[in-house]
Amino acid sequence: MFFQFCTKGVKRILEFPLFNLGGLGDKVPQILCSIVFILLTTSLFLGCASKNYPYMKDWDLKQEAHKEMMDRQRRGLPMEEEPKKEPDMTAEAYEKLGNQYLQQGSMDEAFVQYNKALRLNPKESTVCYKVGLLFLRRGLADEALKEFQGILKEDEGYALAYEGTGQAFMQMGKYDEAEENFHKALQLNPDLWLSHNFLGMIYDRKSHFKDAIAHYELAMAIKPDQDIVLNNLGVSYYLKGEYEKSAEILLKALGAGSIPKNPKIYNNLGLVLGKLGRYEEALEAFKKVGDRAVAYNNLGYVYFLQGRHKEAIAAFEKAIEIKPSFYHRANENLKKAEKALRNKDFIPSWAVHLEAWGDKDKACERAEMLRKKGYEVIVTEVEIPQKGSLYRVSIGGFKDKQAAYRKKEEIKKDFPDAWVAGPND
Repeated sequence: MFFQFCTKGVKRILEFPLFNLGGLGDKVPQILCSIVFILLTTSLFLGCASKNYPYMKDWDLKQEAHKEMMDRQRRGLPMEEEPKKEPDMTAEAYEKLGNQYLQQGSMDEAFVQYNKALRLNPKESTVCYKVGLLFLRRGLADEALKEFQGILKEDEGYALAYEGTGQAFMQMGKYDEAEENFHKALQLNPDLWLSHNFLGMIYDRKSHFKDAIAHYELAMAIKPDQDIVLNNLGVSYYLKGEYEKSAEILLKALGAGSIPKNPKIYNNLGLVLGKLGRYEEALEAFKKVGDRAVAYNNLGYVYFLQGRHKEAIAAFEKAIEIKPSFYHRANENLKKAEKALRNKDFIPSWAVHLEAWGDKDKACERAEMLRKKGYEVIVTEVEIPQKGSLYRVSIGGFKDKQAAYRKKEEIKKDFPDAWVAGPND
């Protein structure tokens, strides 16, 4: 067909005078069409065999796409697949996802999921409470307080919100407000062991050791074998001066709780063993906290508190020898020990401690009020392990323990929680 069509077309062209070829006129159209046909056929086959042919290189892909389109058409599906959308999640689902991230230690991711839950259900108390706890863990007490107080506006019976409020106030150093909220939490739910634990810590700061110990024991009755509660109870006995009891409880704390053990427990045990004169055991406990340099520095601190300044100097020097990069910290302690050793006229005295405050200004105000009542009191700063500085309001200057205890008996009506301490306590 192609050949016949080509021949007719060429004949018409050759009828023009310009193409007058004489006797060859009848055969020329056939010859030319044959040449054109051969050239086109050759080009087609060469092109199909070439990998560079523009349509062949995409043929497999287009063929597969076409098959897929035909298959979708037979099944009555849209010809083009719609873009995938994230599945809709409920507030509960976002909360559960946030809980999973929190268990994995991803606080930022947990916070994101809790926020998504709150967008769907802004007044969900459990989620607001968890957000408040995240703020506490970040040290953002003001933001945490807003979350907890927001819960209480909607539900005054939400015990955990009072507990959270108490924690926020503790971070702010507002211990009276914290104490009030922990008590409210326990009135609503007596089984909140953390509230008992926090109250114990507050009463330790106020030197109300009997109350502190009572709350720690209540916490343990609810949640046995909590190493952090046992640690705090041991510290309370340490502050009270009952070192044997303190060591017993701290050793028990090391047998409870999770692994690895909380380094605070080893550190506190070292301090107590030092008080008992068991220095080698104290050193071994300190080694569990850090390296040997840290251990000798801590042992030196124990010696220093007991007025054994030569032994303190030797321990601090050992720390520097083991780890020269530890020089600054140990050297500061070394200077203090050397200064104390040079002060040969220093005569330590016994004291009756009346109260202790976490705030220096409040301690001074209280001391001034007691002076007006006739008590000759002083305010001294003391560093409490793992708790920071406390400011003791005391009656000092007693030459021996007996004199101090006589004074304690004399004033016990006004100060039932007063305790006697030596120059190294």
